[in-house]
Amino acid sequence: MEPGDGLEAFDHPRIEAASALSRASMSDAKGITDGDHLRRRPPTARRTRRVRSQEFPFYLGHAEERGIAAGEGANRNFPMPWGTSAVTWFDALEEACGEIERFGPELLVVSLGVDTFKEDPISQFLLASDDYSRLGERIARLGHPTLFVLEGGYAVEEIGINVANVLGAFDARA
Repeated sequence: MEPGDGLEAFDHPRIEAASALSRASMSDAKGITDGDHLRRRPPTARRTRRVRSQEFPFYLGHAEERGIAAGEGANRNFPMPWGTSAVTWFDALEEACGEIERFGPELLVVSLGVDTFKEDPISQFLLASDDYSRLGERIARLGHPTLFVLEGGYAVEEIGINVANVLGAFDARA
């Protein structure tokens, strides 16, 4: 892990594979962010994140972080405090989907963390298992080839249910 990373190391192969395409978009659908990977990327890669503010991360994930150098404008964060309701979380998702639609990627890479679950031991978000079906449906409506990378979720008994809800709803609409 590098300074500024979240709870996991950055998955370089995921970004490199997506960067091989002319236009890729990465969406972090979890409550915890990882480092400053795309902030320096050229505009052929774009990132949207819904992140916790105030409590964690302390260093990254703030609304004003829009990228630097060649990556200026290629990053968009949606900070949310602990205790964020599903309604507020999905409002931010809708705005992030608008960013993705305007960008028009060839591939959408979703960093799928289900640690936004209301009973996850490290999360303070309030998403229920059924909300993950809604997430999968919304991502499918974007209509882009999509790669899901599982990156978080610590409510061991529910992680499979929540991931299956996302993927099942995505597959049903895609």
